[in-house]
Amino acid sequence: MTYGSRSTPYTPHSSTGRMAPDNRPLLADDEPLDCEVFNPDGTSKFLILCDHASAAVPRSLHNLGLSEQQLNDHIGWDPGAAALTRGLAGMLNATAILSRWSRLVIDCNRPPGSSQSILAISDGVRVAGNEKLTPDQIRARADSAFWPYHNKISSVLDERQKDHRPTVIVSMHSFTPVLNGNRRPWEIGFLYGQDDSLAQELMQWLKRERPDLKIGDNQPYQVRQGSDYAIPVHAELRGLYSVLIEMRNNEIANEIGMMFWTSMLAEGLKSIEPKLRFISPKSLK
Repeated sequence: MTYGSRSTPYTPHSSTGRMAPDNRPLLADDEPLDCEVFNPDGTSKFLILCDHASAAVPRSLHNLGLSEQQLNDHIGWDPGAAALTRGLAGMLNATAILSRWSRLVIDCNRPPGSSQSILAISDGVRVAGNEKLTPDQIRARADSAFWPYHNKISSVLDERQKDHRPTVIVSMHSFTPVLNGNRRPWEIGFLYGQDDSLAQELMQWLKRERPDLKIGDNQPYQVRQGSDYAIPVHAELRGLYSVLIEMRNNEIANEIGMMFWTSMLAEGLKSIEPKLRFISPKSLK
C-alpha cells in the first residue's frame, strides 16, 4: 500500500475565543481555551485523535439544561474513548490530541454551521441550552471549543510534514449498543471515506485473530465529506492514511475490557505498520 502526503488548503482559524458576543465570558479564566495533547514527544507514525473525549460543559452554559447523568451518557461524549486513546498512545509511543468539551457544546467531528454541529435533540433527549442559538452564540462556541482543537491538529501535522515524518491518523470513537431503539451487533467498527486501505488491513488482521467478533465494515457509521470533519480535513486533504475506529462502549466499560482492547488495537496497528508505504512530502510538488 502506498499513500502520499501533500499540502492542505486547511487554514487555521484565528479568534479571541474566550468572550461571548454579549461580553459575558463563555469560558471562565480557569477553564481551558485549548485541547489536550497527550505524549507530545511521541515518536510513532500514528497520530491518535479523539473528537468526543469529554462530557464537560463550560459553567456559563449551565449544563445546557441537562443532568450530570445525561451529560455522562453517550449523547454528551464517547464513553471510554478518551481512556482508550491515551492507553493506545502510551503503548505505541504516539502523540494523541483530545477535545476538551462535550459534543453537545459543539461537535468536533461535524462542520461548523451544519445541522449536526449543535444538536437541540440528541437520541430523543431535548437539549434546551442548544435551542434558538444566535449566529454569534454559535460562533462563540466554535471559537472556544471547536477551532482550538482543530488548529492544534493542523499545527502538529504541519510540524510533522516539515520534519518529513510520515503520519497515520487514527480517530478513536465509541458508540452506544442501542440507538433510537435499534440494537448494534458489532463489537467494533472500522470506518473510512476516500481510502479504505488501512481499515481493510485492520479488519483482516482482527478477523484472523478473533474470528468470533462481529466487525463493522463502515458500520455503525460512514465517513463522509460534508458530514464528518476530522478525517476529511486532516487526513484526506493531506493524502494521509487514516481510519476511524468505533468501539461499542460496553466493550470498554470496565478495566478488563479497556486493557483487552487497548492491547489488541496496539498489536494490530503495530502488525500492519510495516505494510504501509509512504511518499516523502519532499517528492511531491
